[in-house]
Amino acid sequence: MPLRGDVTLALARSIGARAQQRGEDAGHPIAIAVRLGGRTVFQVALDGSAPLNDAWLMKKIHVTETFHQSTLLVRAEHEANGKDFHATHGGTSEYWAPAGGAVCPRDSTLTFRGVLAVSGLTQIEDHALCREALASYS
Repeated sequence: MPLRGDVTLALARSIGARAQQRGEDAGHPIAIAVRLGGRTVFQVALDGSAPLNDAWLMKKIHVTETFHQSTLLVRAEHEANGKDFHATHGGTSEYWAPAGGAVCPRDSTLTFRGVLAVSGLTQIEDHALCREALASYS
């Protein structure tokens, strides 16, 4: 999703805080992470989330940082082509999770800049929360 202007550390943290606020307002038991330039710049676990959500965040982040696409898109493309993700790319489900819930904010030139990831809901709901959190920045 292209954002207005440069994707800075301050903007990345603001995006994370926006996702956190949406999650808290809805009472979602989620974990949220924002990465920029390969490093975590925002991470929070909301009430009701579990350590497993943190593990899922990293699995989704690995997919998005590798393919520079949202996890939901990567999953859909593999399914549409009849390909098993893990058989095609190696690794295990302990490392990769091509499941909705990680999106890649891009700058105004559409260059990949980082990852916003959510875990704790269904993959479609995780993805939707990411999109909602980014919407006001694009």
